[in-house]
Amino acid sequence: MMTHNNAWKTALGVIAVGAMAFTVAMPANATTTTSEQSNTNSISTTPTQSAQEAPKAQESQTSQVPPSDAVDFPGTPGTIEAKDSTTDFASVDGLKDVNGNPIAADANGTAKIEASQGSFNAVKVDASAAGAKFAVRSANKDAQINTGTVLYIPVAYDAKGVSVKIAASQGNTAIDVDGAAHTTNEAVAVTDTNTADFPKYVKVTFTAANYATAIMVDYASDSGYGTPDVQAKDKTYTFNASNAALLKDANGNAVDAANPTVQGTKGSFDDIKIDATSGKVYLRAADTQVNGGTTLYLPVAADAQGVSVTVQGTNNANLGLQLDGADIAVGKAASVSAASDGGARYVPLSFIGTGSFYLTTISVDYGSDTPAATTRTVTVGKGSDYQYQTIQSALDANESSLTDRLTLKIAPGDYQEQVTVTKPGVVFRNADDTAKQAVTIHEAYYAAMGDVTPDKDAKYDKAHAAGTNTSGTVLVKADGFSAYGITFQNDFNITTHPEEGSQTPAVAFYSSADKVNLVNCRMIGRQDTVWFNGNGRVNVENSYIEGTVDFVFGSADAYIHDTTLHMAHFAGKDNGYFTAPNTNKDHVGLVFDKCVFTVDAGNTKATLGRPWQTEVKQVTDASGNITGYDFTQQETGKYPVGASSATTLLESKVSGVKATVTSGGQKIDVRWSTWSRKLNGTNVDVSYHPAVRFVEYNSTDENGTAAPTYDYTVADNAQRKEFLVGKGVAVSADQLGGVRADLLAKMGIGTGAGKWDPSTDGGSTPDPDPKPDPEKTAVSVATPADVTTRAGVAPVLPATAVVTWSDGSATDEPVTWDTVPAESYAKPGSFTVAGKAAGLDVTVTVTVEAAPKTAVSVVAPAGVTTQVGTAPKLPATAKVTWSDNSVTDEPVTWDTVPAESYAKAGSFDVKGKAAGLDVTVHVTVKATQPDPGPKPDPNTPRGAIRDYWLANGGASGWLGKPTGAELAVKGGASQTFQGGTVFWSSSTGAHGVKGGVLSEYASLKWEQGKLGFPTSDENALRGGASQVFQNGQIHWTGSTGAHATFGAIQGYWSGSGWENGWLGYPTGDELSVKGGVSQTFQGGTVFWKRASGQTHGVRGGILGKYADLKWEQGKLGFPVSDENTGLRNGGASQVFEHGQIHWSPATGAYSTLGAIQDYWQSTGWENGWLGYPTSDEINDPLKKGEVYQNYQGGQIHWRSSNGSIYTTR
Repeated sequence: MMTHNNAWKTALGVIAVGAMAFTVAMPANATTTTSEQSNTNSISTTPTQSAQEAPKAQESQTSQVPPSDAVDFPGTPGTIEAKDSTTDFASVDGLKDVNGNPIAADANGTAKIEASQGSFNAVKVDASAAGAKFAVRSANKDAQINTGTVLYIPVAYDAKGVSVKIAASQGNTAIDVDGAAHTTNEAVAVTDTNTADFPKYVKVTFTAANYATAIMVDYASDSGYGTPDVQAKDKTYTFNASNAALLKDANGNAVDAANPTVQGTKGSFDDIKIDATSGKVYLRAADTQVNGGTTLYLPVAADAQGVSVTVQGTNNANLGLQLDGADIAVGKAASVSAASDGGARYVPLSFIGTGSFYLTTISVDYGSDTPAATTRTVTVGKGSDYQYQTIQSALDANESSLTDRLTLKIAPGDYQEQVTVTKPGVVFRNADDTAKQAVTIHEAYYAAMGDVTPDKDAKYDKAHAAGTNTSGTVLVKADGFSAYGITFQNDFNITTHPEEGSQTPAVAFYSSADKVNLVNCRMIGRQDTVWFNGNGRVNVENSYIEGTVDFVFGSADAYIHDTTLHMAHFAGKDNGYFTAPNTNKDHVGLVFDKCVFTVDAGNTKATLGRPWQTEVKQVTDASGNITGYDFTQQETGKYPVGASSATTLLESKVSGVKATVTSGGQKIDVRWSTWSRKLNGTNVDVSYHPAVRFVEYNSTDENGTAAPTYDYTVADNAQRKEFLVGKGVAVSADQLGGVRADLLAKMGIGTGAGKWDPSTDGGSTPDPDPKPDPEKTAVSVATPADVTTRAGVAPVLPATAVVTWSDGSATDEPVTWDTVPAESYAKPGSFTVAGKAAGLDVTVTVTVEAAPKTAVSVVAPAGVTTQVGTAPKLPATAKVTWSDNSVTDEPVTWDTVPAESYAKAGSFDVKGKAAGLDVTVHVTVKATQPDPGPKPDPNTPRGAIRDYWLANGGASGWLGKPTGAELAVKGGASQTFQGGTVFWSSSTGAHGVKGGVLSEYASLKWEQGKLGFPTSDENALRGGASQVFQNGQIHWTGSTGAHATFGAIQGYWSGSGWENGWLGYPTGDELSVKGGVSQTFQGGTVFWKRASGQTHGVRGGILGKYADLKWEQGKLGFPVSDENTGLRNGGASQVFEHGQIHWSPATGAYSTLGAIQDYWQSTGWENGWLGYPTSDEINDPLKKGEVYQNYQGGQIHWRSSNGSIYTTR
């Protein structure tokens, strides 16, 4: 595929109107179906009418106007009911001439209107123009509609709106609807809202030919599915392949479990109705692909306390999501209005645009339903007293859901493992409810990047190399996760590679889920400690987070309160950032309420955060290299549209935060950082400031002194002050309460429909407007219980200490501990750590125990004997001697034994590992008795396929042994072998297909696709291979993969010398574009225009410029010539429909257009005094309405007011 088209084609893509559809009045014998009569041939897109928008008396869903007596074609429609309908072409019944006489079908089942007028059911047809034709082909269930044909489609009035769509099998081609340009397969809204104009005909003119499969009218007030049978009970729909049995076709039959898809038709998932007549729903392993043009109808019951819907998933294509016709954001609860009759109804969820949304869950939340979840508890710990020895094994062995939650009661101790949570409702709970004895889950996976990779330096463990998103010690990927009194740690850069130069992302806790609750937990790492990803909500309470750089980051909404965040020091570094949000559209981001921020003394440049992925637009050259920035726009091509960076602090204590920057020639102390990049050796602020929301409300230092106030926010990036961002404000207690309440409401945290109350998961419900305590002072602080750790492992210090106040009360208060140097816990012994709680000194004693024993040696097991052809049974354990002189039987992990090792008599050794030590076992293979004879093989080839197989060496040839029986296919047969597949038909004979060519052939639906059967074997070519099929060819190389070529583009390529010509091999399949087709090759791209049939290739610098101008969809249009070389000074040019591109080694490539190009031509093109262009056309910023273009010899100016041309030099 031509990946260069994706971004801008999305912008040009069809935007479906989810709340608009229209209905056709049909005679009794019509093949049109209403929404209540829909079948597999019926296609309808039918969003439901909102309860608050019931039609007024004058806005009835039925328009009754007497039929017109006028003879003018098409006249005026009769009575039409505003009900969704679909007209298909399964029968020619209903096709009549202009006098109302039926038109009979020919022997092929085709009946047509040509060079005349007529009707098809209630649709009037005008095919009187030259070349126009409307031919119903009942055998194909479609209608051939030629250019110039006009359809008049009757519609009734609907206060909610009505739309029309022509579904067509040949892609999106141009049509004109009531004078406006649109395409087939697009739901087009009827813009007329004057009730007096209805009923009326919508005029659809075909400006390009196509094969229509249905004419659909969609009324927004008619859902088309009746009233659902649904109760007001909370429900979450999980969309992935494990629920493939819930996906049904339009007739209620289960879809193919191997390919769980509803595409180009209707269907259902559980009790959700699916309209994918212009879209697709495909269940994948972890999510579901939903293409633009799809509408899901959610059954929703009435609830006096409110109903909300939350959609979760990944929206990289930036599709529009509309619920009940209103835009919604991913991961945010959207309220649903009640039905007009107070009952249940189907609510439409429409996916609008081009591309795919990857759906994970849809949750329907009723305000009146607060189901009590049941809990099943299992125990985890070291030893026989516990059900499971590892956390992951406990998760794998048990099910969990949001209503039947799995709780892991984890014994205090050290758990070195990477844990992935994929089941909803899981709870991790420290078996010590006080959490004074730590449960520490730790590992040392790291993001291998830059110089910190095993490839660059062997000291880095290859087995633990990962990406940032897979480096997490604990990765939570399912909703409703809670943890109480747990420490999550990534050892990398702490106990593993703490040395200078080794810092790299290494996540301790990762979440991409919703409703994640962390209470009294500790998250410890260095760079990227905590990643709150996705669109969900997170509550962090009474906890401790430690890191160095960007150590709380991500796109989710996280409410972090009563928590201490400590910026540790890393060797060789003097800077750090607490946060790095890349907040999703319409989300709140990271909120820190009554938190404590502390900084190690070695970090002299520490700030509260920097904006991640909220940047200005990048300007790049043809190779993708950044050459500059457009500071007036936000970058949307690389990052999510509408994203921002948001961090908010509410009355938090902030110590040690300060960095100094130079802005406007002045040195200024700042509390936040911008995102910077190097450009030509200079540090540049590339943050898009209007989308950065960094705010402090009522911050103080550790002594309670108010932080400074400042405001660097701007609404226009042109007004930004470089490197200055964020604001700090002081507000009253009432105002602060209002801010807190607003943030919590926007985050969906609280009670009510669509809200999440963390207290139901064991956390506390935040008070949006807490009242200040009466004046009291801290009197004393109790010494926390001693802490124990092992040598080399950082101690987990108590998060709180009990403070006694002047009024006699005692509370748990957060402790800010001094930094613990690594040498303190490097060997057994004890030491004391000092800290402060509520301003009072406090200490804790840490005892360091000896590191656990290590394996010293392993005894090789006794040899193993097996028979030829039988895999040896290797010993399960080996005896290991430990550093304390004890000996135990430890499990052995053996290397894989290839079958050829025991295929004949002899002996060999197998290597393995026990307790991390190398171990070897000797295997002897003895000859077996003769086989009494082979059993009949049902896969034995036969007939022509057998002859082909034998001619190619049989089982010892390239095909190898058969892996399946011969399969009868339409027009022939096929059979799979170890090395490929053989296809046979009576007209082509038998031919084998293998490797990359076979994979491409499979993607094009084998012999039943557009290629047909193979007509040759694979041909070896320069650096690759090719194979000929009935309707095209496939070419393959190791670097480009396999791609098919067809028709005009293949003809052009062959004319250029196939793969040996300047184009080289194809690098993508054909891509349908508006008006034609394109295909990429190693040396350039070939474009074919449908209307003219012209085919031309574009390459090099001219191709780069053509790409900048949006290819064939831009102002140049399609190429109409090949590249013209041999121009002055080694230059070249190429002609396009609306202009030219000229290139030279000295100037690069630029386009010329219109009057400026005409003038340049008059001077002799590049051979004249102006020479080559050195820029594209530029709107003169000083002279309104004037355009100029730079050339080597001067400038050409053009005035739009009078069309005059003048030059300067």
